[in-house]
Order: sequence, then C-alpha cells, then structure tokens
Amino acid sequence: MKRPYHRLSDDDLKEFVLGFCDGRIFTNRHVRQAETVPLVFMPIALSNEDFTDIALVWEWLDAAGPRSINGYPTFISCRLMHEDDWERAWKAIKIERKRRDEIVV
Repeated sequence: MKRPYHRLSDDDLKEFVLGFCDGRIFTNRHVRQAETVPLVFMPIALSNEDFTDIALVWEWLDAAGPRSINGYPTFISCRLMHEDDWERAWKAIKIERKRRDEIVV
C-alpha cells in the first residue's frame, strides 16, 4: 500500500545538506550494489511498503550499529526522502561543495 511520505521543511533540508557535505550522513547512494541496501538499512528489508516516490534512504552515521556489511555501516533505523526533496537537496549540495572548494583563507 502506498502512503504519503513526510516532506522535509526548508530547515530540515538545510540540516541534511550540511550533514551530507560534512560526511555525517550515509545514504543508499553510497552503496554500490542495490541488493545490499536492505542489509545496510534493515527496516527496508522488513517492510512491504511501496517506495516508488522515495529517492533516498538515509541516516545519520552516528546512528550506525556496531556491525558492518561488506564494509558498509548497518542501521536499525532509516529515514526516507521524497524525490522532490532529494532534487532540491542535491542542487544545494552541489552549490555547498563548490562554495567549500572555493573558500579563501
């Protein structure tokens, strides 16, 4: 059954972008093989949800468990990002990375 997913506020997206750029967030995009994603994010393996509108599965790295799978952290929790939120976040991530690359000290 498809259900409406929580959309992120501007402040939540900003926090996500900064966390992503700081390397404090792990996503399904970090996993090379799609079949490994449910092993990394265990709630995905245990769910029978329709994830059609979900562009990203993610979690803060400090929520990772003590074990790993094929060198990837494992999570007993995860967050889902709607494709429209991911599109906005990805644009902001590219801008933030460029800003950081061009910083003058």
